[in-house]
Amino acid sequence: MTKMRIMSVVTALSLAIALFTAVASAAVTGVMVISGGVTIDGANAPAGTTVTAALADGTVLGAGKVGDGGADVYRIDVQVDSTWEGLSANLTVADSTQATQASVVIKATSHVVQDITAATESVTPAADETPEGSADAQAATVAQVVAAIVADPPASLKGAAGAAGAAGAAGAAGAAGPAGPAGSAGPTGSAGSAGSAGLAGAAGAAGNDGAPGPAGPAASQGAPGPPGATGQDGGGGLTTIALILAALGLAVGGYATFKVMAK
Repeated sequence: MTKMRIMSVVTALSLAIALFTAVASAAVTGVMVISGGVTIDGANAPAGTTVTAALADGTVLGAGKVGDGGADVYRIDVQVDSTWEGLSANLTVADSTQATQASVVIKATSHVVQDITAATESVTPAADETPEGSADAQAATVAQVVAAIVADPPASLKGAAGAAGAAGAAGAAGAAGPAGPAGSAGPTGSAGSAGSAGLAGAAGAAGNDGAPGPAGPAASQGAPGPPGATGQDGGGGLTTIALILAALGLAVGGYATFKVMAK
């Protein structure tokens, strides 16, 4: 009998851990708050009394304690999975003899007030059960305790914060961005200083001879010369010859002068 109880407790713990893992990995769509008062055997439940919310298949949704929502009020925060929407959640009070005391419809991002009435009347154990209760009842109690611890673990069970992880490698350089717009023109610079004088150039080649100039104007006739000295009287024949020659000379000189002036 003792081995059966141990196996039942181990099974209950495994189920609670598995359910906690499933709840932690589910796709959360919102938080549902369940709260209300709790009476046990007609009296208000003492502060610290655990209330558990679970599906019909035993999946634990969350747990809370009387006093979490105020004096004599329990509170359970349920991280609602999308597959739970619209299902019923059964509410049970720890140490009570009823399988289910109340139920609510699961709806994300809502606050449902549900009072719970429970009883703890003693039940006569069957012939194969010990006074402490059946193995199933013990397993259920263990599961409730585990769910309460998972929902609100004590500080002693929380590990120290882990060390910061190493920095990741630098990412690859991004592609070059487009060219920016052209900037505005800068101010006009000041005038530079005058350069030094250049070297003298080489002498140029001699130019060609120019064309001959036009002929000058004809000279005017010169003034008549002074009269010649009076010759001696010659003979008559010689004088005549001399006059003829003189006339011919004048004629030739006049013709030459005329030709020169004609040019």
